[in-house]
Amino acid sequence: MPEYRTALITVPKTGSQWVRDVLSAPSIASRNGFFLVKPLENELDPLKNPVLFQEQWREAESGSFFAPVYDISFPIWQEVADKNDRAVIILRDPRDMLVSWMYSQCYSHTANRVTGIWRNLMLSVSIRARLALSILRFNVWKETYDSWSDNKSNLPANVYVTSYENILNQQVPEFSKIARFLGWQVGDDDISKVVAEFSFYKRSGRKQGDENSASHYRKGIAGDWKNYFDRKSGGFFEALYPSLLKNSGYENSIHWYEELKNNIETDETHPGNVSQGEIFNLKAEVDRLTAKLREESQVSQTTIQSLSEAAHDRKILCEKLVIENQKKEEEINRKEVEITRKEEEINKKEAEINKKEEEIINKEEEINKKEAEINRLASAVKDLQAQSLLQGNEINKLYNVCKERLELIERLSVKGKKKR
Repeated sequence: MPEYRTALITVPKTGSQWVRDVLSAPSIASRNGFFLVKPLENELDPLKNPVLFQEQWREAESGSFFAPVYDISFPIWQEVADKNDRAVIILRDPRDMLVSWMYSQCYSHTANRVTGIWRNLMLSVSIRARLALSILRFNVWKETYDSWSDNKSNLPANVYVTSYENILNQQVPEFSKIARFLGWQVGDDDISKVVAEFSFYKRSGRKQGDENSASHYRKGIAGDWKNYFDRKSGGFFEALYPSLLKNSGYENSIHWYEELKNNIETDETHPGNVSQGEIFNLKAEVDRLTAKLREESQVSQTTIQSLSEAAHDRKILCEKLVIENQKKEEEINRKEVEITRKEEEINKKEAEINKKEEEIINKEEEINKKEAEINRLASAVKDLQAQSLLQGNEINKLYNVCKERLELIERLSVKGKKKR
């Protein structure tokens, strides 16, 4: 598992879900040990998404792959990222972003309160007005976009910036570069298989360029903005976001829009052209609806904040319990080691006692043998003593007999002398 966290950071409509699916394919993820994390989002108020991301990121584990992450600027990344964390940034020609976003709001995005408002509003006006609304909408993403685009040459080593156009035109080489930057072990052949698995044709059933306005995979090409931006809409974009396209490398001049057609015809039926006054009236309506949605989201946001705080408190409690459990386990392990040492000492003492007992038994056997020998000798001594006593009695008797005979001889000798 990687010893760092990874984020795929972008703005809407840059092919981010396609890139996420390729990079997080099971064959790549399982080999490199990372796991996909879905970033928290506030659909009613995207401006609150950075706060949600920062809270979620700070609690994320190593090996986390956040994708896709929207509305995160370079300063926010600098604030939350460790030096080992890594970020892949995907940018796109803003004009293609806006055309794609326009169709998504009108047809393919799942309906919710925000999408419903945009859908009803945009389907009630002309294509040109829809594009104007989309151009106004880009202001929500401009700060994030600029923070990455304007700092391309000054970004740290843990950030890799690419574009939808680069990936689309050089899919296998560019995905391979991203994988190498992330430190993942994956070969070009593996990348090629995954790219084929998630190709536009496999996902949509159509060739790139064949349009289905109602599909999330509408067209799958770069440069489609040229079919929608005329000179007026181009000038409107440049007036709102001066030099943005030149600074980001998508145009060589701030007068790029002057080369566009005066008017672009579309196949889609619409109520007609829209005046400059209508555009600003629409902007005012969008601002009013946005403010209303933000107010309505406060209760939900408060609930989310409460849940977030509760989750944070629970996390702290779990961490304390984990630490206490670790301490207890360490104490148990220490006690087990001590018990094992004591048992070894007891076993050693028991072995010594057993050895002593064997020696005592051997000594007792020797003593018993000695006692038996002593008893035998004592018995022999008694026998000798008994024999000596008998012999002594016989000697005494013989002595007495001899003495009596000597006395008799002496008496006889005395009588013999007297006779003479």
